[in-house]
Amino acid sequence: MSLFRHRRLWLLLAIPPLVLVTAGAIVFWPRGSTPVSPEEALAEFRSRQPDPDTEAATGWPAEGVYTYEASGSEEVKLAVMPTETREIPPVVPATVLRDGRGRCFELQIEFMAEHVEQTRYCLEEDASLVLEQNRKQQRIGALRPQATMDCEDATLLSDLPTNGEASTYSCVLAMSSGLGPTVDARLQGRVRVVGSERIEIGDGAVEAVHVQIRYDVSGDLTGGWAEDLWFDPASHLPVRIGREIELSGLANFHESSLLNLSALEPSN
Repeated sequence: MSLFRHRRLWLLLAIPPLVLVTAGAIVFWPRGSTPVSPEEALAEFRSRQPDPDTEAATGWPAEGVYTYEASGSEEVKLAVMPTETREIPPVVPATVLRDGRGRCFELQIEFMAEHVEQTRYCLEEDASLVLEQNRKQQRIGALRPQATMDCEDATLLSDLPTNGEASTYSCVLAMSSGLGPTVDARLQGRVRVVGSERIEIGDGAVEAVHVQIRYDVSGDLTGGWAEDLWFDPASHLPVRIGREIELSGLANFHESSLLNLSALEPSN
C-alpha cells in the first residue's frame, strides 16, 4: 500500500471516534471572520519591539504596522470538520520586523484572527531578494492547524536581466493540526518579473516591480497557487498582493484575495 493511501486509511479510521466526540460541539463552533484592528496589531508590535528601528535602511522597510485595503474570501476545510467560508475584512494590518543581522525581514499579515501569516524575505550579498519561508496559522473550529513552507533558491528579484523568462525553485510544506498525521506537500515554483507599474499609495506613488509566482502542488495536497506581488524597489515591501489558491486533499483550502498598501509609512 502506498504511503499516501495509508495516510488516507489512517484518517478514515480516526473519523468515527472524532465524530462521537465533536458532533455536538461543531454546532457551536465559531464561523466567519474576526477582524484584527490596526490598533490591536500596534499594541502587539510595541510589546514585542519596544525599541523599533523606525528608519528604512537601504533595501528594507521601516519596522512597524502597515495597513492594506483588502478584498476577497477564503474557504477552509480539514478532515470531517465543516467547511468554513470567510470574508476578508476591508482593512488588514501587517507588521514588519527585521532581524538583528539586518539581512532579513518578516512581514506578518493578519488577514483575520482566524488566518495569520508570516513571510520571511532576505537580501543576499548580491542584492537579490529571496523568499525564505512562509508560515500560516489557521483557526478551524476548535482546531489550530499550522503550516510551514520552506523554500530553496527562491530568488524573486535580482539585478541580473531575466528578459521576462521564468526561473524555478522548490518548496516543501508541512501542516500539523493535532488531528491525524502531518500533511506534507511539495511545491514547484515558477517566478517571473513582469515589469514595472506605477501604483498610487495614499498621497504618494511608487514604480513597483511586478513579480508573478505560480506553484504546482503535489503530495497530500494537490492543486495550484497563483500569487502576484508588486514590490517597492527601495524597501522591498509588497505594496500589492494578489492571490488565487485552490488546494485539495487531506485538507482543502481556497483563497481569492487582493491587498493594496494604504500608506508607505508605518505606525510604530
